[in-house]
Amino acid sequence: MSLHVQIESWPGSAERANEDWAGHEANVIVVLDGAGIPKHLPTGCIHSVEWFVNRLGPAILRHARQSSNSLVSSLERAITDVRVLHEDRCDLTNPNAPSATVVILRTSNDVIEGLVLADSTLVIKKTSGDVIAITDNRLQQLKTQLTAGGRPPARGDAMSGYRNRPGGFWTAGTLPDAASQSLILAWPAETVTEAALLSDGATRLVDLFHQTEWPQLMDQLGAQGPASVLRAVRQAEDSDPNGERWRRSKVHDDATIAYVRRLRR
Repeated sequence: MSLHVQIESWPGSAERANEDWAGHEANVIVVLDGAGIPKHLPTGCIHSVEWFVNRLGPAILRHARQSSNSLVSSLERAITDVRVLHEDRCDLTNPNAPSATVVILRTSNDVIEGLVLADSTLVIKKTSGDVIAITDNRLQQLKTQLTAGGRPPARGDAMSGYRNRPGGFWTAGTLPDAASQSLILAWPAETVTEAALLSDGATRLVDLFHQTEWPQLMDQLGAQGPASVLRAVRQAEDSDPNGERWRRSKVHDDATIAYVRRLRR
């Protein structure tokens, strides 16, 4: 069994760095979505979100390609590796230190494994034709709870105090233990035909703009590839430049898709 992997990652703006990251090595695919930090917030860290994801991603691949490592332990070790790179120069207790969402897919002849931490998405297409989308929606649930309680989180920094703590939401940042909060999934290998790993800038087409649904998106990925989906995202964003139809914090967000097709030999 071999894999065919297509990756597209587009920055939200030509004027700023892409804070998403995607890569694959052997039988492991990873997509990260770096958590954007408002400029006025102190982070305690001299490094950018781009710096962080460009080190965390390869570290995850390095550990996860070892089949003896679980996906949780692979993420935990990767977070530790990156932490060591800057703990002597940065205040890693600051809740606004660089962090990212994580999606990992690992394949073998027997099992397809997935890990999702924070609000990126893993989509699986099964041999039955069923399509399953998995997202860690604890951040959205928290925002809904706060709004219902009369405390609407109007700004992104209002959520900092809830990051990586019980009752809040979890991301891959400076705490290796956050890996244990991931959603862990597995399917028999013979039941899965395709998969997609998407940052939330790409899932907008489904969950914000409602231009398509997951089965149709997987069909489009298979027929036309990830770039066609990202073009559709940009077209929808451009049609609503002031966020009047679809409220969002960024007109254009970084958007990343890794599309995986298993090829039988």
